[in-house]
Amino acid sequence: MPDPKVVIVGCGFGGLFAARALRRAPVDVTVIDRTNHHLFQPLLYQVATAGLAAPAIAEPIRRILGGQKNTRVLYGEVQRVDVAARSVILEDGEALAYDHLILAAGATDSYFGHDEWRAHAPGLKTLHDAFEIRRRVLLAFEHAEREHDPARRAAWLTFVVIGGGATGVEMAGMLAEIARHTLKGEYRRYDPRNARVVLIEAAERVLPPYPPELSEHARIQLEHIGVTVWLGRRVSGIDAAGVQLGGDLSGSTNRTLFVFGFGVNVPFKQRFFADLGYRFGHIASKSTDDETLSSIPTQRIILGAGIRF
Repeated sequence: MPDPKVVIVGCGFGGLFAARALRRAPVDVTVIDRTNHHLFQPLLYQVATAGLAAPAIAEPIRRILGGQKNTRVLYGEVQRVDVAARSVILEDGEALAYDHLILAAGATDSYFGHDEWRAHAPGLKTLHDAFEIRRRVLLAFEHAEREHDPARRAAWLTFVVIGGGATGVEMAGMLAEIARHTLKGEYRRYDPRNARVVLIEAAERVLPPYPPELSEHARIQLEHIGVTVWLGRRVSGIDAAGVQLGGDLSGSTNRTLFVFGFGVNVPFKQRFFADLGYRFGHIASKSTDDETLSSIPTQRIILGAGIRF
């Protein structure tokens, strides 16, 4: 009999560790990812702020898994899952059969129902995002050097980070470090240390998942290096003029304030299974009165690797 087919969608931490764990198993593994590299996302903010080059945090998937004889890597994007046929459908319509499926497709940025904010507030999940943020940050300082009007220059040098989780805290801290240390003395018309970095968090403390004492320590450290931290304040609007908090606008100039949003959304659960009647927790299970693992169709176990739904 042929070996069981295991399809892994996504090669982030969850997908990669799953594939490595199966390297000696009597299975035929197929890893599908819409990029050709595994990305060490915790250091992505370093690429976004020019602290690291992209190759320092990205490695070709084929190179990582090239020694696994039971594994092949496909560059592609899964559009949907046909549970009845036990197959995943790629962007060109090709169907790949599976006996076991591991969904580790990761997360995207969350704009809390306001996708129109995306143009003004790029997220940070991919190398492309990091390059775009780096471009905007460095160009902001260059535009400020050419600006004669003090108010317009101040707008170029205003950076707003939305979301006080780990990525937002790291990003705000790095922006402050760049302005106050990295670029010190490099401009003639203004002092980069006058750049304003604002971190906005809707909760009452930064790093909400961490113990309160660590959150407070992080807040103190951020303010020590020059970051303005606004807690308990929700963003109600983002446009080219600035960020709106309730009825207050954080900027009233004609220039764009540079805004970066770091919320998290897990889109594949709706995209792949919304029409199949599945409910979602740590394991996808059919909506029945019996809330036990017996409600999962046999030989069609579907996991959300690396993501808490």
